Amino acid sequence: DDMYSIIDEIITMGSYKNSVINIANTENYKVKNIIKEIETFTNKKAIYTELDKGHTYFIDTGLIMPILKKLHIHFSSIYLPGLLKKYYSNK
Repeated sequence: DDMYSIIDEIITMGSYKNSVINIANTENYKVKNIIKEIETFTNKKAIYTELDKGHTYFIDTGLIMPILKKLHIHFSSIYLPGLLKKYYSNK
């Protein structure tokens, strides 16, 4: 829903024509933290092997910050658990 809103706003504004815009969460999550959130949500322990591969990749989301503010989209510490609840809770 948030991605749609951000993209819709960019298209509607029309001020980023012929530009590359990074649309991403402004918070960087480590895979380990994502797994922990899923474990907490499902109340199940994940079975995985942690490998020391790669590095943190920075995504510059500076261009979308005014849009996030305008649309009241906040990527806080409760964003990921909120998505899990929204899309994976029993209905």
